Amino acid sequence: DTIMKIYAAITDFREYMYSTNLLSKIWGEIARDILNSELRNYCIGMSRFNHKRLKPSDFSHIYEPQETGKIKKFIYKFVRNMFNKIYKLPGYDDMVSDLLTMQDGNIKNALNYGKDVLIYGSGTIAEALLPIVKKTYPEIRVIGCVVSEKESAQGTLDGIPIEWIDTFKRNPQQITVITATVIWEYQFEMNEKLKQLGFVSVINLL
Repeated sequence: DTIMKIYAAITDFREYMYSTNLLSKIWGEIARDILNSELRNYCIGMSRFNHKRLKPSDFSHIYEPQETGKIKKFIYKFVRNMFNKIYKLPGYDDMVSDLLTMQDGNIKNALNYGKDVLIYGSGTIAEALLPIVKKTYPEIRVIGCVVSEKESAQGTLDGIPIEWIDTFKRNPQQITVITATVIWEYQFEMNEKLKQLGFVSVINLL
């Protein structure tokens, strides 16, 4: 109940801010669904510590984020990166690059299992991770971005198809999986799922 109130309060506050002037209204049209989707996922992650794990549909009566188009995503990322540069804030790209550097030894050891790699996740972290992995480890073959829910396996990320994790359960010992998520969200559930499917080479990015 407390988590739902947090989601509702922040959503209402954002809606108020989006209505204060024309620029805010324009920004709301661009960023509303992206930011609310991130907030919803964060709240779902926090609910792991509650007696009941919340689902995305539990938040629908407050606000249900819609899929954001490519143009709006591009504008959002451009504005966010410009803001980070102006105020000298670390962006997702910098954070993911630093985390990947910390896992360098584990990644090189994991390549003993083979060059095929899955990125577990399809959100902002995965979006930042993919081009960095390709550039830093050209010998790696990123064969897919994977998600836990079959109905969420749609589209592509940086040209890589987003697929259902169970699709790759036939040869789990020959694939390394890098989990691309925020620790508060799905890290525990991802590791449990990978264990069930038989994946042994797993690198937790966060």
